[in-house]
Amino acid sequence: MAKAEEGAKFVRYFAPLLDALRGLGGSAKADEAVDRVATDLKVSDDVLNETLPSGGSRFRNQVAWARFYLVREGLVDSSKHGVWSLTGKGLETKLTPEQSREIFLKQVKIFQEQRK
Repeated sequence: MAKAEEGAKFVRYFAPLLDALRGLGGSAKADEAVDRVATDLKVSDDVLNETLPSGGSRFRNQVAWARFYLVREGLVDSSKHGVWSLTGKGLETKLTPEQSREIFLKQVKIFQEQRK
């Protein structure tokens, strides 16, 4: 598997995170949102218990990265510390895996342009 694909596994959580926030009334504390994604996707204990070299949860880290990209896309609002909220656009958006990948690639390109 290519390194870029390995690093972008969190893209699979874009749509489930939007769905989880919708299910939680449009906003939630970070832990509530991550737990809802895990419940909705029936994530296995093996995945939930997998840790990063730093000791943190790989799953929680990946969902946090999904949130970061959704914020940059204008689907999630991050203005209130520790609270993840859907924007009006996010409330209406249902993402396919292809659309999620397009958002990721678009944001990577923007980031690369900003670094030039």
